[in-house]
Amino acid sequence: MDTELSFFVFSLTIYNACVIYFVIAALIHPDENFDILQNVAVWCLFVTSFVSYFSLALSGSFVYEAAEDLWLKAHDVLATKKDITSFQARFLSIVDKKLHLSVWKTVPIKRSFILAMVGTVLTYCLLLDSLRSNNKLSHVLDI
Repeated sequence: MDTELSFFVFSLTIYNACVIYFVIAALIHPDENFDILQNVAVWCLFVTSFVSYFSLALSGSFVYEAAEDLWLKAHDVLATKKDITSFQARFLSIVDKKLHLSVWKTVPIKRSFILAMVGTVLTYCLLLDSLRSNNKLSHVLDI
């Protein structure tokens, strides 16, 4: 399942980062938005994008937590037994691999991923916007 969903999660992450940049640019430069309808559209886009991404990341983190919980329960049950069958040993080795969904098979989706992604995107959005503002300022100084 991770093979089929990892590119989708990656593209949704990039899309959400672009929407966050668009909203931050709209907040920092309100003079570029002309009317209230544009502001409502920007906020609707932000809310729907962020809620969908947050729910996707949260449900992806549930996979990791459920696998971790399953491993702990299986280990507790099988640790009390003296003889473990080959099926039980193979089950433990599969569950011990810490199953998780990932973003394009690079970053496992855990709860910490959600906060780290939002913080990183906000930081880079502010950095890119400050570069944009400095670029406009340098053109003004050249005149």
